[in-house]
Amino acid sequence: MRRNFAAVDCPNDTCSYLYDGVLPNGSYTWFVIASNDLTAIRSIRGRFTVAFPGRSTLQAPINGVQVTPLPTFSWTDLATANEYRLTVIRNNTGLVYFRTPWLNETAVCTGGVCSFTPSEPFRQGGFSWFIESRATGIPNTMKTGRSAFRVIP
Repeated sequence: MRRNFAAVDCPNDTCSYLYDGVLPNGSYTWFVIASNDLTAIRSIRGRFTVAFPGRSTLQAPINGVQVTPLPTFSWTDLATANEYRLTVIRNNTGLVYFRTPWLNETAVCTGGVCSFTPSEPFRQGGFSWFIESRATGIPNTMKTGRSAFRVIP
């Protein structure tokens, strides 16, 4: 991919570019060529790596379903992730209500599906949840979208 900038792209002598696509995992090199009518100068090369484990799919509870105070959360296992973290948000406050430590895939996943049941019951009310996935040696995590559920007695 090559992008040519005009002077308007460089306010206060600082240029930037936000790529609006999705780069697949891999290593990338970038550089800048500054030019005018007389000459062109190329910068030194910069390098970066895109490394994300991928995004799981939430399986249950989803779409505002009603659950008991001890719901079991389930999501798809990723071949590229080996740890997951479950976060539950209280809808009326937007605050974290429950969060697991990082869960090892071998402890919570089998047959392509991961699941976790909290040991303490939840209070009644509306909640949303999401999963973060990560892989050993990759500093980045990926979050799923949120899905809502309601705890009833």
